[in-house]
Amino acid sequence: MSAIEISEGPGSSTAKVCSPTSPPENGTGDSHDPRHIDLELVPDLVQHLTQQLNENMAMTKAEKARCLRQRAECFLRLGQNKAALKDAEAALGENPREVGASIVAGQAAAGLGQLKEAFLKYKIGLQQDPNNKEIVEELRRLQSSILEQSEFEQEEEPTYNALDFCSQNPYPGDDQQLLMEREILNVKYGISDKLLKSSNKINQAEAAKQLKLAYEAVTTGQHSEAVAYCTRALDADPSNLFGRMFRAQLLMDRQDMVEALKDCWMIPKSKRTYDIWKMGGQILYHMWLPVTAEFWLRKATLMSGGNSQEVGMLFQKVRVKRLYDPLTESFPVAVDFTQYGRAVVATEDVKAGEVLMKDLPLVHAQTLASRYVPACCHCTSSLITATDYFGDAYSGLNSQAKEVVARHWPKVTPVWCPKCSREMYCSQQCLEAAWENSHQVLCPSVNKAAGRLYDLRDHDGYGYDSHGNWVELWGGHYSPFVLAKIWASILCHVHRLMEADGKMGEHPTIEQWAQAKAPFRRFIAFGTAPATERMPEMLSIFQEVFSNCAGGVDYPITEAEFRGRYYQAACNLQCFSAGITPFQRFLTNLKDDLDGLSVLMHLDERKVPEAYFAGMFPVHACLNHSCDNNAEVSNGIYMDNFGVQVTAKRDIKKGEEVI
Repeated sequence: MSAIEISEGPGSSTAKVCSPTSPPENGTGDSHDPRHIDLELVPDLVQHLTQQLNENMAMTKAEKARCLRQRAECFLRLGQNKAALKDAEAALGENPREVGASIVAGQAAAGLGQLKEAFLKYKIGLQQDPNNKEIVEELRRLQSSILEQSEFEQEEEPTYNALDFCSQNPYPGDDQQLLMEREILNVKYGISDKLLKSSNKINQAEAAKQLKLAYEAVTTGQHSEAVAYCTRALDADPSNLFGRMFRAQLLMDRQDMVEALKDCWMIPKSKRTYDIWKMGGQILYHMWLPVTAEFWLRKATLMSGGNSQEVGMLFQKVRVKRLYDPLTESFPVAVDFTQYGRAVVATEDVKAGEVLMKDLPLVHAQTLASRYVPACCHCTSSLITATDYFGDAYSGLNSQAKEVVARHWPKVTPVWCPKCSREMYCSQQCLEAAWENSHQVLCPSVNKAAGRLYDLRDHDGYGYDSHGNWVELWGGHYSPFVLAKIWASILCHVHRLMEADGKMGEHPTIEQWAQAKAPFRRFIAFGTAPATERMPEMLSIFQEVFSNCAGGVDYPITEAEFRGRYYQAACNLQCFSAGITPFQRFLTNLKDDLDGLSVLMHLDERKVPEAYFAGMFPVHACLNHSCDNNAEVSNGIYMDNFGVQVTAKRDIKKGEEVI
């Protein structure tokens, strides 16, 4: 093993440091931890590691990641948190599975006071190693820091409010849904604006008398009598707003939602108060007319000046239920909105080991670290061949073993995009589906600028900057194609909408853009530093790719759009891979072949190459993190496609949050 010696004269401490081009001793980690050498030797170690990074061009990505992580640990010891964070993030860019780098990044971010950023860094490490004790301990420290900070800054800093991350803007198509629900109210329940009738026969004195009796009846628990008194009061004065609201509340308490809503509806819009709009929204929620419920609750929010936490929570409960119930109806879970935001809760008792839910990615891309492993860009199926698995050892197999491998290894026939030859698929069907979903926008044969994204992918995020220097342009811990596919899929959706409306060749409407973007509104984005500070060249690259890129339609990538999508992906991506590979099918085929013994001896010594993908899963994104989790995420198959599944780690009670 190559190493350097750093000494300061007789009797001084000596630190031996592994060269990052050499494997760690015993295969358990670095032979000498930079965190534990004498402090006075750390600057020399920084110099050595810097020299290694500048001069050793033969480093693998894993070696470079380890070297960057070691230097980050040195900077951390020297109190240079900013430099430590930069190196640790660079290490994650080289190898997202470098758990140590996520720990250093979290420590450095915490040292800079960026506590939420620190949490995100630790979360990256937990995705790779959910049982890492060091990360768990760091999260405990982070929690203490957050609590301590909130204690001292209670008057200056506002508390976390999940509603700040949510909007009440209508969804595309809500106008048609609203009309449909109005029709249901009219035909099924007899509720419409025709109920709003004026009356010339008004006896206010009699109405006041009956309302007083109604109030007295309520105080003695005689609710049916109270409703009768309210009815007499409204017969005497149909325009009495208090009487309408009083009876509506009584009817609502009796679960007579239809009659309660009629009273709310009969109050003219110009005279409806905050309480009336809120009550109507509550009633419509119980009747499950969600878009109309949102309409009434939105009015209540406006009446309160946006300051009603109660109405805001109820609005988000309605919205979350209507967006996610169709996605979870086959599973014993549902998505709810709590004071901390969206959460997945059990809708029935679930035993340990039972599947809670499965989910498919809305968009995904293969990780840069595993890009050498052949896989279908669309369905994520592994396309490794026997040669990919055995490598150079294949030539060492005897003729019988080679015959067994040839007989039982599944036939793998990659299908390349015939236009650009830069995307691989498992079948013609996947090729066509990918073209329909996004590749028609990103194929370099029709979008020359997109070729630069493929160059970045093939060079692990490196390329020439605007000054002609070979530098790391993409610094994200996931592939730039995650963002590219978000925008491309939105553009493709817009095209389909324009084609359906017979508007091809024209500019997309606001409604078409909104409808195409709607699926991604499920993903919350949160980040501190602007993405352009992390990778200043990428904004112009994406702008060029999506400018006049498909049928004359461009996607304006502003700095705000770039930042929002970047953190949207960073906060919601989940790593996954195909649950069934050619290697697994090969092992299954070997079971019935006695000649397979000639091959089995060669299988235990090598790791199966695995293609990892980062995907954005709509229901999975609602799961909250806990150091004491009751569920686990793993690869899964759902509706004949590869995705993720969540399994109960222990017994979970009905109503308990899945974390």
